[in-house]
Amino acid sequence: MKRKKVIGLVIIMGVLILVMFFVGKVYMNNKVNEKLENQKQAAISLRNEYKDLEEVVFNKDGGNDSGTENDFGTWYINVKIKISNEWYEIATGKDGGTYGGIPKKFPEDKIGGKTTNPTKVKYSNGKEEILE
Repeated sequence: MKRKKVIGLVIIMGVLILVMFFVGKVYMNNKVNEKLENQKQAAISLRNEYKDLEEVVFNKDGGNDSGTENDFGTWYINVKIKISNEWYEIATGKDGGTYGGIPKKFPEDKIGGKTTNPTKVKYSNGKEEILE
């Protein structure tokens, strides 16, 4: 009788561990997808704010996990952008804008316009996409 109870408990524990594993995996997949969606939205916003944007590179995920949530709770990310064959680093949000200003050497004639040419985007997970 005791043996049946032990076997039953082991089976129940095994099932609980499997359920917890799958729930955790789904949760983590949703978090990763959310971060990548935020990065894509940030890239689209950058295309709407700067002329002749050629390339956007996200090296980190952004958001809470990488320590990039400002005092107001707004998601933002450090990003490298290429305009007119020159690289610049800025911090931007998923809805655009810059945090901390733009670099001094940044070409002012590129601010405030829209990019009409295709823009290569490299996400923090290594995947690449062309936005048109």
